[in-house]
Amino acid sequence: MIRFPLSIFLVLQATLLFAGSELKPFQEGESILVLAPHPDDETLGCAGVIQEALTEGCSVHIVFLTNGDHNQMASKLYTKKIVMTPSGYIKMGKLRRKEAIAAAQVLGVPEKDLIFLGYPDSGTLKIWEERWGNASAYRNPLTRANKVPYPENYSYQAEYKGENILRDLESILMKLRPTRVFVSHPADTNVDHRALYVFLRVALLNLEGKIPPPLVYPYLIHFGRWPYPFHYHPELTLSPPKKLAESEIAWENYNLSGFQEDKKLAAIKCYQSQKVDRGYWLASFIKKNEIFG
Repeated sequence: MIRFPLSIFLVLQATLLFAGSELKPFQEGESILVLAPHPDDETLGCAGVIQEALTEGCSVHIVFLTNGDHNQMASKLYTKKIVMTPSGYIKMGKLRRKEAIAAAQVLGVPEKDLIFLGYPDSGTLKIWEERWGNASAYRNPLTRANKVPYPENYSYQAEYKGENILRDLESILMKLRPTRVFVSHPADTNVDHRALYVFLRVALLNLEGKIPPPLVYPYLIHFGRWPYPFHYHPELTLSPPKKLAESEIAWENYNLSGFQEDKKLAAIKCYQSQKVDRGYWLASFIKKNEIFG
């Protein structure tokens, strides 16, 4: 029996055609909403569909739940500071906002169609579980903030409480009335990704009868050593992790053109603060397709 090194096996596995159904084509006039837990998730998971939707004459808005101000390793590597102050982490949140604006412009989405909420990176699941009603607001252990500290953000000064996140999402959904929503996957291992999905589902339940129900497409970002192989492999096909592929989740597929792959790479390069820590992993999302389950 021929034995292949693990790296070769992973590449061979990734070249297999993904068997999921094709994403429903976009129609001119649709309203597309992309919900990103952190700046860069929208690009990693949805850069292709964002470009396609714009090409087909859809409106596209991107909402960022957090400013991504809790990534300790990336912050220290980028600033070259071993010790970071609370104000230092808030500065990183402002920087990541600027990076998101630049990445969106590469993909064709102007700044006016971006909404930054600014809730606590790594804290939104705790808010979902514990911070409602009379409970005290969650406090970010790194920024020391217990309310949105970014004056330029949609939710400036909103306390870190569940009803505030829910209120903001409902307000945005009412205003934009999206036909489709792309959101982080509930099976994602990152806490903010799971929290955003749940907040969205509750917001949609609360708005039943008030807005037409949109189609919801969850996209996966964090799940163990996925998406393999790491590094830049635009010639390969992205498939769901084996554990999820063998589950009852139905996956849909969008195939990127070569032009869209190039734009996705250019957008990822806008996130310099994250590349210093995990550039090889960011690049691994540039494959022939994007998947939604």
